[in-house]
Amino acid sequence: MKNMRSFVAALAHKSLVHDAQCDTRSQTFQSERYEVGVSWNPNRMHRASMEDIHGCYLDLGTPRPQALFFINDGHSGDEVARLVGQILPKLFEPIFKQVDYEIATARISESGCTNALCLIRDELNDEGPPQKVVYAANVGDTRAVLSCNGVAVRLTRDHKATDASEQARVKKSGGAIENGRVNGRYNITRAFGDLQHKRQMISVPHVSCALLDEKEDTHIILVCDGVTDVLGDQDLVDIVKCHPDVEQSSTTIVQHALKSGTTDNITCIVVKLLPTSVKSKATEAVLDKQALPRLSRAL
Repeated sequence: MKNMRSFVAALAHKSLVHDAQCDTRSQTFQSERYEVGVSWNPNRMHRASMEDIHGCYLDLGTPRPQALFFINDGHSGDEVARLVGQILPKLFEPIFKQVDYEIATARISESGCTNALCLIRDELNDEGPPQKVVYAANVGDTRAVLSCNGVAVRLTRDHKATDASEQARVKKSGGAIENGRVNGRYNITRAFGDLQHKRQMISVPHVSCALLDEKEDTHIILVCDGVTDVLGDQDLVDIVKCHPDVEQSSTTIVQHALKSGTTDNITCIVVKLLPTSVKSKATEAVLDKQALPRLSRAL
């Protein structure tokens, strides 16, 4: 009888996982420079609502080509995640301090979100044609990973309450680490919003910059912690290598996270970096700037 109960429980769990996978949604976007696949799942087995927000701007409309991709992983509601999504495309250098100012102005005191973004732009090169560069920034544990010759290279840094340097900063600011959480509440140490804990939950980002090699650097992958809680950076790159279609690869990452037992909302963006001299056949119909998708999910 005990074995029968275990068998029935296993079947029930398998059915719930299947139902959760059916909630996965995906989109693709294309331009002459990028192919982008986005997939997300609210994970209703464990979460009452979807608090992730993501954005894909394939062309920011500037004289020098620029593209912006980001994921906002909200907590205590999605208000801050949505507001950050509206502000991000307008700013970059002073962006993170300005975002918290905008959140305070909107009087959102309880909600917050982590963020990872990648801005890809052409930088002038005295010795030849412009070079494609990726600028990555993040607060919290939303992550960006570059696939270089099939090897995962992390572009962001997780800001966790288990990190010794972050613990020291939190304590110096008058906060405490209780049960691995900032003031007993957050397992991250940096985020937008969370204004009641702002002295500890700062929005100073980790920033990195990398020259992109068109032969070696093939994809950039952005994911929330609903993915990285159960999958490693190299797992993400390996999945992308096995699935050349960007929509399929992003969906497969979401499904693998579900099967691996994640208990959070899940969002994944896979950006394929196309050689600037080569146009994807599928992009010919959407090269007009006005036809390019501006934001991948309504804010």
